[in-house]
Amino acid sequence: MTSPLDTTSVALVKSWLQGGAQLSPWQAGQVVTAGTAGAPGAQINDPAGHLQICIAPGTTGATIPTFNDAGGTTNDNGVVWQDGGISQDQNIQEAITAWGMYLLQYCGYGDQNNDVPAASPFNEPVSFTEVYDGNGSAVLYLRNRPIQSVQSLVIGTLTIPQSTSFTTAGWVIRGDGKSIALRYGGGGAGVSSSQLYPNCGSRYNFWEGIQNVFITYTAGFTTTPADLQFMSTRVVALSYKERTAIGQTSQAMAAGAGTVSFNWKIGDKDWLVITAYRRVSL
Repeated sequence: MTSPLDTTSVALVKSWLQGGAQLSPWQAGQVVTAGTAGAPGAQINDPAGHLQICIAPGTTGATIPTFNDAGGTTNDNGVVWQDGGISQDQNIQEAITAWGMYLLQYCGYGDQNNDVPAASPFNEPVSFTEVYDGNGSAVLYLRNRPIQSVQSLVIGTLTIPQSTSFTTAGWVIRGDGKSIALRYGGGGAGVSSSQLYPNCGSRYNFWEGIQNVFITYTAGFTTTPADLQFMSTRVVALSYKERTAIGQTSQAMAAGAGTVSFNWKIGDKDWLVITAYRRVSL
């Protein structure tokens, strides 16, 4: 089953591995064939992630059967499916979801409490409600990016409005999409800066304090960035290939043909992409 955290897909990884097309799920009323010599039969990915292979042809039923995932067979309106164990697609999918979660944590995105989020800002804009320590600066870097909108900002007990122009005091999203800033209205119309920033003299800032800045905002990419998706496809493909040689660094070839060495580390080009998205400051 796919996850909202996924930054690539089974189809993309299998294409990179040259591992064939992604398996389809079970469908009602489908004519399926059994395998013959040199021609594999119909194969599907069942709800539990097991490979099911057609060994008796026919037309699938109107409702999905309860598949035997213990190495046995399943009757499906006369079609017979043979359990083939955990499918390649399922193994790849599990690696994709695990990588999506690792990427969020390593780059410092997601919920402040590091819970598994319901959605990933790498894939779509997500709403966050967070609390920060006031830093005494006019600029505050947020945990998630790019910032799309701010629903509310409160410093202490004071609600800060949005600054809609340089003559209006309030908060503004900076051009980098990583931070918000408090802007002095320059004497223009609207709420006066003395009301917004009391007891700060000429400074307009997130006044220093412990957990005194409260913000609800939306941040994230509208679609998964192409470089992030391509890097994730490569990394997951490498992880999948490594499963048969975990910890192995070399292997002797047959008939004394020499030794082949393995390097399972994430490549430098992929680390450059990961580093570009990593949050380095608040």
